[in-house]
Amino acid sequence: MKKTTVLIIVFLISQVCLGQWTNLNSEIADTLTDIVFFDQQGVVTGENGLYYTLNGGEGSANWQRFEITDNTQSAQLYANTKFTSCHSNANSSPTNFTVYAVGEDLVNNKAVIMSLEFPSLNYNIVSLDLPNSRLTDIKYGKEFSKYYAVGNNGLLLTFMNDISNYGIVNNNITDDYTAINFNTAGYLAQIGSYNKYFRLNTFTNQLDEYSTPDEIHNDLTSIPYSVNDKYMRHSFTTKIVYSEYDYGPINGNTILASRKQKFYRYRSWNFHVKYS
Repeated sequence: MKKTTVLIIVFLISQVCLGQWTNLNSEIADTLTDIVFFDQQGVVTGENGLYYTLNGGEGSANWQRFEITDNTQSAQLYANTKFTSCHSNANSSPTNFTVYAVGEDLVNNKAVIMSLEFPSLNYNIVSLDLPNSRLTDIKYGKEFSKYYAVGNNGLLLTFMNDISNYGIVNNNITDDYTAINFNTAGYLAQIGSYNKYFRLNTFTNQLDEYSTPDEIHNDLTSIPYSVNDKYMRHSFTTKIVYSEYDYGPINGNTILASRKQKFYRYRSWNFHVKYS
């Protein structure tokens, strides 16, 4: 199995001015999909589980795969799940926080939500009673203090802290969602999809659709900027493509924005920085 190295995001915020990256040499033998860090404690999601560190994660000895040993049913669901994303409220205490991860039970083809508390490592994991469902991304909307997760076939769900008490937003959309991100006020979200993106107003749960032919929005910001094999800015149905890539094709999976509106694009195996 190919090994993915946990680079970047851990030190991204503290080093945005210099644009420096730190290789943590995790040697985690998994395809990693997302990351959450508060000071020295952090989690990465992988296609085969969750991995955590309590001391900064520098070196393979400081990473452990989270294991479920107290409940056979939960352990089996965890083993079946391919995790695609994780997130936590950025205003959480750096010493006491909860990470929420989403994905898909590949055996039963049902969407999965998992929570992992720090520093206790208490967990909960549930699957949705929706056949042929999966979740692809999760973010926090601070206006209503809720997490919003998106998935296939128009799946959009919300919860506050208890993942067992989730609600599904019915919007008559059948598109597969790829990503979600909120504006700084925490009530307006952009939702990526195939050949289009949506703008969600959480006050009304109204979704406005904007066509972007031939584009898959692997990730996007609230501006919105988005990435795939290109780096783009969108204004309703108008698209501007930026082509100045520092190190070749970006194959972008994630885009982040700092408070000064510097944007960072990275891909799964090789990571690049772009200032704008």
